[in-house]
Amino acid sequence: MDILRLILDRIKPPITHLQSAMIISLLALSISIILAFAYLQVLSKEKIQDFTLDSAKLYIETLTKVRTLYTSEVVDRVTENGIIASHEYLKHVNAIPLPATFSMLLGNAVNVPGINTRLYSAFPFPNDTATRGLTDEFSKRAWNALNDNPNKDYYSFEEINGIESLRYASADIMRDGCADCHNSHPDTPFNQWKTGDVRGVLEVIVPLAKTANAIDQLIKQTFLVVLLTCLLISAAIYIVVKRLKFILLATKSSSSKVLRINAQLQQKIEQDKLLQEKLMDISFTDALTGIANRRYFDQELDKQWHWAIRKKCQLAVIMFDIDYFKPYNDNYGHPQGDVALKLVAQAMKESQLRPFDIVCRYGGEEFVLILCETEQTGALIVAERIRIAIETLAIEHQYSPLAPMLTVSAGVGTMYPTPDSSPEDLISLADQALYQAKEKGRNRTEALNINVEVI
Repeated sequence: MDILRLILDRIKPPITHLQSAMIISLLALSISIILAFAYLQVLSKEKIQDFTLDSAKLYIETLTKVRTLYTSEVVDRVTENGIIASHEYLKHVNAIPLPATFSMLLGNAVNVPGINTRLYSAFPFPNDTATRGLTDEFSKRAWNALNDNPNKDYYSFEEINGIESLRYASADIMRDGCADCHNSHPDTPFNQWKTGDVRGVLEVIVPLAKTANAIDQLIKQTFLVVLLTCLLISAAIYIVVKRLKFILLATKSSSSKVLRINAQLQQKIEQDKLLQEKLMDISFTDALTGIANRRYFDQELDKQWHWAIRKKCQLAVIMFDIDYFKPYNDNYGHPQGDVALKLVAQAMKESQLRPFDIVCRYGGEEFVLILCETEQTGALIVAERIRIAIETLAIEHQYSPLAPMLTVSAGVGTMYPTPDSSPEDLISLADQALYQAKEKGRNRTEALNINVEVI
C-alpha cells in the first residue's frame, strides 16, 4: 500500500523504486535457492550415510542368519555321520567348511558390486595371519570396541582407494559347543575360549560413491528445474509490473479515494490486530488470579515437551493443591476464598522463578508449574520454596486440621521426554507425587521421576 501511495503521487520515481524492489526480491530468491541447494547437499550426504549404515547392518545380519542356519541344519547334522567341518576343508576328504569359512565364501559368492566382507580376529590361525588378523588401524579399533561392548556394532566412514566408504563391523560371538572345538584344535593360537567371548569381527565395506553420485545428479536436476521456474516467474512478474504502470497512469484521477480506503483499511487492520491480541491474552489468562490458565498450560507443556526431546534434557512439572480448601470456602465464604487464591497465585509468581518458568492455575484450588531443563533436585527446591512462601503468608485457616494457616501440598514429576512417551505421562507422575504428599500428611513435597537419559 505504501508503494501504491508513492506511485500515485509521482509516477516515474515510484516505478524505479518498484523495479529496485523486484531486483532485490529476485536476488534474495536466488540466494535462497543457492542456500537450499547447499543444504540439500549436506542433507543428502547424511541420508546416504544412514542408508548405507542400514544396508551394511542388513548385509551382516543376513550373513549371520545364514551362518546360524548352516550350523544348525548342515554342520550339526553331517558331523554326526563322520563328516568333519574345517577351515581347510579342501585338504580333507569328507569335509565341509566351518560356519565362519562358509560365511566368507557366501559373502564372496553373492558378489554385490563394490561390497566386500572380511572375518578377522586378534587370534587367527597361523597360516591366516595375513588375511584374518588385525591388519590395520580400523580392525584394531573395531576389535577393542566390540570387546568392550559386543552388542554395539562399530563403524567408520573412511576413504578407501579414493572412494568414500563405510566400514561396518559386528562382533562374532563364541557359541555354545564351539569353545571346546576351538580350544582343542591343534593349530589354535588361543585355547582359553569361553561361550560368549568375542572370537572375531565380521566386517563389511560398502562404497558410497554410486549412491552419492545418483542423488547428487538428482539434486542438480531439481536445482535446474527450480531455477528455470524462478526465471519464468520473474519474467511473468516483470510483465505484470509493466502492465501495472499503464493501469496506474489511467487511475491517477482516483488517487484520493484509493488513499482514503488504504488509510481506513490500515486502521481496521491495526484495530483487528489489537483485538486479536487482547482476545488471545484473555483466552490464556485465568480471570480470577491473573496468571496463565489450563489452556495455556496444555499448549506450553506440549511446546516444552518437544523442546526437551530435541535438547535431550529433563522436564519437570510441579502440581500444588491448597490443603483443606473446601472447609475454607464453606466457612469463610467464596469471596474470601477468591482472595486466598489470588494471594497464593501472587506468591507463586514472586518465588524467584526464572523468566521462562510458567505458573498456571490448573483448576479450582490446584496450581501447576512447568520447569524446563530441570532435574528432580532443582524442582524439589523450587517446590519447597513456594510451599514455604505460601505458608509464610499466614492466611488464617481455623478450619484446617493441619495448621492454623493456609498451606499447600506439592507433587514433583520429572522425566526425560521421548517420542514414545507423552506430556500426560509427566502430568501423571506429578499427580501421583501430589497424592503421596496428601497421604503422608499434607503441607509437604513429594517427588517421582522417570530418570532415564536419552542417548
